Amino acid sequence: MQTFLQKVIDHVFEKFPVENADRLCFVFPNRRAGLYFKMYLSEKTKKNVWAPGIFSAEDFIASLTGIEIIDNFSLLFRFYDIYKKVEGEKAQTLEEVLNWCPILLQDYNDADMYLADAEELFSFLSEAKAISRWELDNNVIPEHVKKYLEFYNSLGKYYAELKKDLLSKNQAYQGLAFRKSAENIEELTSNLQWDKIFFCGFNALTTAEDKIMRSLYNSGKADLLWDCDDYYFNNPDFEAGRFLRKIVREWKPKTFSWVEECFRNNKKNITITGISGSVSQTRHAGQLLSQINPENEELPKTAVVLADESLLIPMIYSVPKNISDLNITMGYKLAFSPLSGFFNAVSDMHFNAYRYSVGKDVRFYYKDINYLLSHHFFSYLQQEITGAGDLSDIIQKTNKVFYTQKDIKKTIENAGFKSNSMLSDFFNDYRETPLQYLRFIEELIGILKKSFGEETSGSVSNKEVYNEYLYSFAIIVKKAKDIILEANSISDFSVLHTILKYFLDNTSLPFYGEPLKGLQIMGMLETRNLDFENLIILSVNEGTLPAGKSQNSFIPFDIRTEFGLPTYKDKESIFAYHFYRLLQRAENIHILYNTVTDSLNGGEISRFLLQLKQELPKYAPQINIREEIISPSLSSSIIKPISISKTEIIINEMKGMAVSGFSPTALNTFIACPLRFYFQYIAKIKEPENTSETIDAATLGSAIHEVLQNIFEKDISQVIKASYLKEVSKSAEELTKNALEKHYPGGDLENGKNLLISKVALKYIQRYLAMVAKRIENDNDTLIIQQVEEFLKAELNIDTSIGPLTVLFKGKADRVDLLNGQQRIVDYKTGSTLDKNLKFSEWEDATTNPDKSIVLQLIMYSWLYLTMHSNDSIMPCIISLRNLNSGEKLLTTPDNTHIIERKNLLVIEKLIKDIICSIFDISVPFIQTSDEKACEYCSYSNVCKLSV
Repeated sequence: MQTFLQKVIDHVFEKFPVENADRLCFVFPNRRAGLYFKMYLSEKTKKNVWAPGIFSAEDFIASLTGIEIIDNFSLLFRFYDIYKKVEGEKAQTLEEVLNWCPILLQDYNDADMYLADAEELFSFLSEAKAISRWELDNNVIPEHVKKYLEFYNSLGKYYAELKKDLLSKNQAYQGLAFRKSAENIEELTSNLQWDKIFFCGFNALTTAEDKIMRSLYNSGKADLLWDCDDYYFNNPDFEAGRFLRKIVREWKPKTFSWVEECFRNNKKNITITGISGSVSQTRHAGQLLSQINPENEELPKTAVVLADESLLIPMIYSVPKNISDLNITMGYKLAFSPLSGFFNAVSDMHFNAYRYSVGKDVRFYYKDINYLLSHHFFSYLQQEITGAGDLSDIIQKTNKVFYTQKDIKKTIENAGFKSNSMLSDFFNDYRETPLQYLRFIEELIGILKKSFGEETSGSVSNKEVYNEYLYSFAIIVKKAKDIILEANSISDFSVLHTILKYFLDNTSLPFYGEPLKGLQIMGMLETRNLDFENLIILSVNEGTLPAGKSQNSFIPFDIRTEFGLPTYKDKESIFAYHFYRLLQRAENIHILYNTVTDSLNGGEISRFLLQLKQELPKYAPQINIREEIISPSLSSSIIKPISISKTEIIINEMKGMAVSGFSPTALNTFIACPLRFYFQYIAKIKEPENTSETIDAATLGSAIHEVLQNIFEKDISQVIKASYLKEVSKSAEELTKNALEKHYPGGDLENGKNLLISKVALKYIQRYLAMVAKRIENDNDTLIIQQVEEFLKAELNIDTSIGPLTVLFKGKADRVDLLNGQQRIVDYKTGSTLDKNLKFSEWEDATTNPDKSIVLQLIMYSWLYLTMHSNDSIMPCIISLRNLNSGEKLLTTPDNTHIIERKNLLVIEKLIKDIICSIFDISVPFIQTSDEKACEYCSYSNVCKLSV
């Protein structure tokens, strides 16, 4: 296979002696093509010659004009200086300007690249916006509309001032440099140092590029060597050839080099594969690389092209281990790097502290502190920063939401780390000292660099990559420091935070490798002018290739069209050309797409592939196109069952539980999920103690139970009077506050959701007391409280698979009372209770239906109480404090009564024994439930997911 660049060399040096190569100039769309061109040229000459001029388009213009093309970061801050000069006191902060400035600068760049009359364009835009806001019925323009129109009126001023400022310093952004070159092309090229310039492999020309190249072509100083195929060039409906057909139509060149027939004449094997998930595509690509080239001989002829460049890291990890030569021809966004999460955690913590500050006190949010201290890369600082773990543990054990500097310092000192200033530095007040914050970050970078160097585990490549990350972060910090020292644009931490985020999101990490050796991993734009025999293209989905129709611009679609500026339609045609040109000379092509449907770009196959499947077989029947759908293996998509056999150690733990006692909650847990029962009661795996920002349901319930206990235990065995309930209701607010402070230590009860929850708790209690008082007064009910929070227990002798056991059962009744002579056992509920769950037609429902857990609890309480006392019957009762209007909720037994009688005890005992026998059945392991509803609020659900 002869590549396009090799064809260029053969074509040019048939006419020009290789010895005079330095008299020639070659211009390519990007720098990567120039590197390959040099390699092919060295193979062609096989002797030392002076190299020709080899440029990317941007470098060629910079060389031609002598103008310095500044980077986007420098341009942004130059623009802000101009903006402040124009707007004066009305100027927005840098933080605000960063939200729209990059979009505007891209519009300026487009206007210059396409030689639009900037004054007319922005005047037209301003008038169009004024018309769109014109209201016939309103003569008074609202203030926000005035500001809106003033902004659009100023766009032309900003442009003129920025252009003037840059050119006065012989500087420009890319578009401005091309405009100046196009406007003065005859003068700039009057004394060229080359005999001939070759523009190679261009496709969609901007207006400035078109004028420059056409001028040089018409004057005989340049030639244009195109790269296209008859398949898409000579089909007027094929968008991939749209721009090349336009050039032929407008330029009317004598010759057009070259229109090949690679699709018609060459053999190709194209496999189109749909795969579930983005990362799964990279794994499949790794398998394909093993098949394509097991001996590494074909690597220089193989490329992996990532339409979605965020897949770079998973793709790198999917490359087979036997491939040692790897070159990455694309930058990797620093924001995607693991270290960015750490530095973002530090920055976000201080930004939130800035927002949450009250007066002189800077307040750190507990979640931000915990996230930072538990971050993986914080462990690399442990030699220099001790006490972080202790600080994190202390914060997790309290319910304090915000911590001031004094709080942090006191906590660190109490943990015994008084001399540790470095840990304290994380919590300094940097609100008005952004420069000091940047110096602190520089210190962290130094510590991390030292730690990475001393690390003994992990691969050398990982350390090198981490150091590359650190180097890029150090560059960002230096840029931010320069801005503070030179422009004085960063006055507080809020602005600094925005600047750092912007730098991070717009900085790419360059990968260094041998560019002409081994496997190439590249983005779609990096493939321009390059050819490979073996191709693997990933993420060929609609919305990725081509990209979506959205375009960030202040200039609407119709105005862009009117002034000849590019739209999303142009972008689609450009990427169609890149896609088909890449396939042009390839022989073995694997095209992968994501079959997972989501709201962004997964699941819908690219229109390019639909077009390829429909039209290419008719044009070139010899091309083999095969389609396949690959589903991930079941082992990777289904939760593997966890099975815990009942070993001797586990059986001993179970015996210990038989002695200490089974509660109704424990039995209900086993019925719902045996594995959860094992985790909670046998393995005793506890949930981590976490700071609770708001009062949770369990804490609310505990506090309300305590208040009602305090109220009713003062009048045990006495007839409750309505006057007593009305009087004690007055002290309910203080009792509620004390109970909440006890069960929610350190928490803020005076603000936000906690204040509302406190009010709800008080309302529940007062409404209940009022309801009982009303019944005593109006219905002449007689209520006698016999016990509150009564501990219940009873034993059963049970024959199990491990032998006879004496098993203790226990529980605590919220209240035992007599209502109009009827013995009741009462359970308070602060959550919702469904009446249908309190009715059961068969006694076995209580132990076989997880939805009837409340039934098992009530009949067990009744059984325990009747076993301990001589009563003939008892009425189980639920008092739903959330829904008092429906009154007390009563159990409905299979006998269609609301009472548990002594005659029912035997059947209840059998139910309990059956559960215990199942628990102690050594032939049946503890396994997780198949009912997904039971997993919804389970604390151990993540453990099960880890078994995937």
